Amino acid sequence: MINPAKPAIWTTIRNIVRDLTPPRIRWLRRAIINRKPKFIRKHGDIVFMAWHPILDQLSREIIVGLDNEVILGGPVTIYVGIHRDFGLAWFRRGLKIGIQTEQLYDADGMALFGLKKTSGDDSILWGNQLADYVIDLSENNRKFYEEDVPKDKRPAAEVMYGPHIFPSNKIPFNREGLGLLFFGAISEDGRRAEIIRRIDGPPVTVVPGGTYGEELYALIDQCQGVLNIHYADGVYTEAPRLLTAYLRGKVVYSELLDSIFEPGVDYMVLGHEEEGDVSEVFERFSEKVTSRYSFSNLLRAIADLERSKERGKGTGPAR
Repeated sequence: MINPAKPAIWTTIRNIVRDLTPPRIRWLRRAIINRKPKFIRKHGDIVFMAWHPILDQLSREIIVGLDNEVILGGPVTIYVGIHRDFGLAWFRRGLKIGIQTEQLYDADGMALFGLKKTSGDDSILWGNQLADYVIDLSENNRKFYEEDVPKDKRPAAEVMYGPHIFPSNKIPFNREGLGLLFFGAISEDGRRAEIIRRIDGPPVTVVPGGTYGEELYALIDQCQGVLNIHYADGVYTEAPRLLTAYLRGKVVYSELLDSIFEPGVDYMVLGHEEEGDVSEVFERFSEKVTSRYSFSNLLRAIADLERSKERGKGTGPAR
């Protein structure tokens, strides 16, 4: 039975109150108000929580790929998007796993929009203090924890890096459909819109904002591939979009991603849409994500760590 050794709730609250800077006062106020996240999904003993529809979609897609035989030995809560406030939901019993989805730095160490958006907001820091484990989807964000976070505020959680949100079972390639599909935030005069206008190749369909779930999946099924364009300049990976495309059996056409994904090998390169066999690219991507970045396998590793800790032999995951 998993029973992680965590500070008593009053100890945690005392630590929060002890350093009541304005951001922490705002966090504490929101924690009291935000008693229960808007979206809650259950998979056996595992509860997924999220505040926004796009993060709830990520919860749903992780659940789709979960192996039924994953056993963690007790209640587990997974907080999807810890840049949002989960309030008193952080004090649920059992194992707590946070998923950090914001793009804070790119592959070259350049600060990105996620860092600017969360500046002055302690939600990510408190998530790292209150969770047992945090899965940060980007290895690039290691710089945030090692350089930006004050030493006395370093995560109490074990931080694990990488896009560990994929299924462990391979999804078949779906070659049906025409053109490319883009879904995500876009403005008429923004970077993404400008790049789409310059694409001289397959026609591009832009999904209306606020389209999620089955409505989005039906549109993806009608395209030959999913288009991935960065919100801002830089080299980084939008792992949730890649997951959505993969679960529908579609190859991704993208600007440069992090080095864990090889251009022309794991995804089609934007501007070279006619180069390479899309089915072979999809199969190589499938092999990589299911073998290296499976959420089920990560949960098994966490369960092993917890059992080791109970036996007094745990050393924690590699950082």
